[in-house]
Amino acid sequence: MNCRCLLFSFWLVIVWLDAMGQDFRILHRKMEISPADREDWQRKSPSEMGQYRIRMQVELEGQKPPLKHYSLYVSMMASSYAYWDGVLLGKNGIVGENQATEEPGTLHTAFLIPDSLMTPGSHQVELLISNFHAEGKIRLYGAWVNDYLAPKVWAITGAAYMHIYAGCFLIIGLFYFVRYLTNRKDLPLLTFAVLCLAFFALIILEYIKTHYQYLYPWHFTRLRLILAITFLIGLCLPLFFALRFSFRGWGKYLLLLLTFFGVMIYYTRFGYDYATNYSMVASFIMASGFCIAACRRRLPGGWLALVGVLPITVALMVWFDSYDTILYVGFAHLVLMILISLAMQEKANRRTREEALLLSSRLEVELLKKNIQPHFLMNSITSAIDWIEHNPQEGVKLLLALSREFEILLDISGEKRIPLSREIELCRAHLKIMGFRKEQHYKLLVSGIDGEEEVPPAIFLTMIENGISHQNAGEEPVRFHLSKTEDERVCRYQLLAEGQAEQSNGSELSYGTGLRYIEARLEESYPASWLLNTQPVDLGWLTEIAIYPKGL
Repeated sequence: MNCRCLLFSFWLVIVWLDAMGQDFRILHRKMEISPADREDWQRKSPSEMGQYRIRMQVELEGQKPPLKHYSLYVSMMASSYAYWDGVLLGKNGIVGENQATEEPGTLHTAFLIPDSLMTPGSHQVELLISNFHAEGKIRLYGAWVNDYLAPKVWAITGAAYMHIYAGCFLIIGLFYFVRYLTNRKDLPLLTFAVLCLAFFALIILEYIKTHYQYLYPWHFTRLRLILAITFLIGLCLPLFFALRFSFRGWGKYLLLLLTFFGVMIYYTRFGYDYATNYSMVASFIMASGFCIAACRRRLPGGWLALVGVLPITVALMVWFDSYDTILYVGFAHLVLMILISLAMQEKANRRTREEALLLSSRLEVELLKKNIQPHFLMNSITSAIDWIEHNPQEGVKLLLALSREFEILLDISGEKRIPLSREIELCRAHLKIMGFRKEQHYKLLVSGIDGEEEVPPAIFLTMIENGISHQNAGEEPVRFHLSKTEDERVCRYQLLAEGQAEQSNGSELSYGTGLRYIEARLEESYPASWLLNTQPVDLGWLTEIAIYPKGL
């Protein structure tokens, strides 16, 4: 019971003490600035570096709350000494007469005012400052009397929320960077990861001053870092959409944007804020242009991207003075739209992969079905029986070649790609079988091939079957020429079946099913990056495959 009474009494004392300061008011008069060596008081910031005096009248009305302490909060790029009615409150760095004698202070400083000086009435606040390390840029943000803890609490509270906000971009950026490491070909993911990580760094640099009291010359380094990160964001934003929608010739647009960034570097002499803001606006305008082009081409995800970019672009252009608020809120909206777009793309890719797996399974069956056909087996066995009756040794060779072809087919049927040397071995086994059956001598000649290349299984075997079906063989031997040519843009495989070519010999299964099999295998291994052409030429029947590593 006594403890409760004691606590209640203590609470009453606190309420009474706080009520004593309810009518306490602080009134500030405008600051006046004068060079330290003469009396020339003005109400505008100095235009040159040097040593200056600042004075300001402060009116205190009412009784100061007993439980609160007050300070003179100074925010300027200068070293400073603070006086209250002629009494020294403290020093921030060392005020000097030149750059050598000045020791820089921090950007923001709170000089605690003793309670004995916080009396009702008019008080004279004076500051002696020097800014010889300000690189020619004068920044006097202000000085005012306030609750000692209030500026720190406000700054830390705001920074805490912004750091949580920045952490979201850090997590997203790291997640997509790891995703990129698992698939090095997906450059849009890398660009998006860099975009999120750069925006995280931008927020951290913007709010680092709330929890790290750096010396005021470092403020210019911070502004340069912010400008560099803004350039990085400004470059990655349109680049992401250019890569996302596979635009060609985007390099010239980014070169134009980089030129604009270079002009903005020159204009930093008038202030970093304008260079930063205009650079970001230019980036959003270019990104909007790519999104509009994607919508006009009806590309998947184009409208979603435009909804993410265009509102921010318009807002930045119309309400330029609210740049920070629009950028921080708008960037979250933009990233959300991009995440939705990437999720939809991921869903489409997953469906494509599932379809590709089904296609691969069908192709395995098709490969075996195409080569283990009843008429092919029956004709081959019939030929073997006939050869065994007349020439047992040759008949055994035919059976061994047939066994070897089926052994290779069963071995490669489940593979997506096989070494070309293995494919050539399969082709020669098949030509040996067809030689016995047609009583011809078939020969496969190879040029420009090292055998280590990987190709879809049985595509050249199918091309040879197609060549045989469109060929009127003349004198022996009947030759097939398989060649490869390659440069930075395209890799070409050509198979020429020598002889008098026919448009058709009634073998519709070999022609129609065989070429469809080749096309399916090429699309599986090289999506939208291949061309197939087969036609009669003067020397025989030519089948050509062109593979474009960077896409058509």
